[in-house]
Amino acid sequence: MNTIITTSIYLLMFVPTLLFCNLSEKYIEKKKSLAIFCGALSIIIPSFFAGYRGLNVGVDIKTYAYNIYSIALESTDIISCLTKTSNYGLERVETGYVVMAFIATRLINDIKFFLFITEFMIILPIFSVAIILRKRISPTAIMATFLFIFYISTFNIMRQSIAAAWLLLAVVLFKVRRKFWSFIFSAMSICFHRTSIILLPIILIIYYLIQENNKKSKSVVLLGMLFLLGAVIINSSDLIVQLMDSQLIDKYKNIIVAFFSSDVKTYRSLTIQAYGEIITHVVFGLIGIYIFIKKKDPINFKNFLCTLGFLSLLTYLSFVILFNSVYGYRLTWQLDFFLVLIFPTIYNRPHKNKTYSNNIVFWTINFSCLFLGYAYLGWHGTLPLTFNI
Repeated sequence: MNTIITTSIYLLMFVPTLLFCNLSEKYIEKKKSLAIFCGALSIIIPSFFAGYRGLNVGVDIKTYAYNIYSIALESTDIISCLTKTSNYGLERVETGYVVMAFIATRLINDIKFFLFITEFMIILPIFSVAIILRKRISPTAIMATFLFIFYISTFNIMRQSIAAAWLLLAVVLFKVRRKFWSFIFSAMSICFHRTSIILLPIILIIYYLIQENNKKSKSVVLLGMLFLLGAVIINSSDLIVQLMDSQLIDKYKNIIVAFFSSDVKTYRSLTIQAYGEIITHVVFGLIGIYIFIKKKDPINFKNFLCTLGFLSLLTYLSFVILFNSVYGYRLTWQLDFFLVLIFPTIYNRPHKNKTYSNNIVFWTINFSCLFLGYAYLGWHGTLPLTFNI
């Protein structure tokens, strides 16, 4: 299947998804039942597509997803399912994902349904964020950013994408003062990928330092950061590896050890796909700088979001420069998902007094990620595109 056909297939799914999202955005204040129906379709259509993709589309399907599904299918209860997961050497897979697989197999005995539920659990919080912020950022622009830039990668990075999506929703709810649900969804994020344990405190520290005006809160957070920094310097990699030992698989621990030992041999050589990813990260970094300097703050959230984006970019580029590796994104994926709020701020909704040069940039970059990144280069092991019908 060539690049143009692959792109066309994705567009045939993206276009109706975004049309229904736009209708939901349009009618949310006037005809809520119609808005809910259209919103549901904008979630179900891409989830359905993901469910029917071939089992070769996304490396992690055969790395753990299919095995977890098989274990859940043959287990009589959730306890035995969790036990078998450990016995089969899949103890690194978080409890939330195993429980989701067990529930899915009880409802419908089909791997396609399990993959559908997996994608649904990613898109649902993304769409929820879009609706919560609809008066400040276009929900259609948020969903477009997700679909063109992140959606296909979630065929491979499944557990961590679920965690990233729910953590994004948790932070947005925290911002709008819905603290209880923010706590619940933060816990959900941790249940699906343990890296959220590390990233959640970092996000909260940055939030209080940048977003809050309470000097006492800033002082407490700053002292905490200094304490943690001192502990890291004193104990170096031993402390971090001990903290991560029960949380991250060997690949992640090797990344951290190599960071302190400068063991370049830990990493693979860069490929053309990797260079494409690097260029994309740099482009979005430049866009972030533009937004930080030039754009108004439609959600009173800009500095916080841009800081998370810069932290993610710096971490990613550090691995590229120091270790000739693009695997840094595996440690910053939850931060990367905040791009679905940063990038759409350049998009202007239709209005007679507005110019749309930024919209051309918005759609050009989105389409380039789909066409060049996924359909041509095959980021995240998503080529060739096949279907399991």
